[in-house]
Amino acid sequence: MKADGTPVTELEPVMGAFSHLVAFHADGKTVLHIHPKTAHRLTDADRGGPQLDFQFCAPKPGFFRLFVQVQIAGEQKFAPFGVIVKP
Repeated sequence: MKADGTPVTELEPVMGAFSHLVAFHADGKTVLHIHPKTAHRLTDADRGGPQLDFQFCAPKPGFFRLFVQVQIAGEQKFAPFGVIVKP
């Protein structure tokens, strides 16, 4: 969401994807790199949002710290969040 509450629809491709997620497990050894699902190969002119679909397949239960990367108007933005994967 934008500051005014409207959905973001201006996501630009970064390295071929509208977003990148990197997940680090609490064990300090397990790292995942995830891209959203897309129906076609993106071009520089494509724009995305507000919804992106990811398939997160955790190889083990526990806490994962995730960082999301997107780009809007040529500016890269990063946001951290966490998830707990139950057995």
